[in-house]
Amino acid sequence: MTRTWVTFTAKQKALAEKVFDALSTLDALGGEEPPGEGREYRIGFADLYDYAVNPECPGGDEVERAIGHDEKLREDFHRLLEKTSLCRFPHLAAASSGPVTTREWEGFRIHLRGSHAEPSQVYIQIDLLDPSSPPPKALFVIGGERQCRKHPLPEAQEKTIQILADAESDLVKALQDNKTEVFLR
Repeated sequence: MTRTWVTFTAKQKALAEKVFDALSTLDALGGEEPPGEGREYRIGFADLYDYAVNPECPGGDEVERAIGHDEKLREDFHRLLEKTSLCRFPHLAAASSGPVTTREWEGFRIHLRGSHAEPSQVYIQIDLLDPSSPPPKALFVIGGERQCRKHPLPEAQEKTIQILADAESDLVKALQDNKTEVFLR
């Protein structure tokens, strides 16, 4: 049986961070030349971990690019999100027709609705259905081809997080796609 990040104690989380740092050190010792010496920087597990848990992580574009090109890194990141997220919305059944407007799972609901004032915009509303759940700080979308995007979230207001986005944005398109997995972290 696996446990999710939110069930860990502060001591267990600190220990996990030390383990992730040690794994990153092992990645660095793997014989790669450091950046700036004719080689690109290789994304290690500590980079994945920082990207997953730190809403303001620098270098997110590089991590997303690496996840898009490296299958093992993609699998590691997916497992990391599964273990550390507050909620995972799995992809929806293939029989779903049309764009997805609502996803509900494990105490959270994501609902998309068009703006009446500006038809080219969509409200993305995340409802925290369980009053004891901590509010998420970031939303991750992983598309059918395992492309990953992270979106920092604003503070919750009365157990609701609301984002106004362009109807043609990558985020809205990903949330409407039944092949997309969504993680709240």
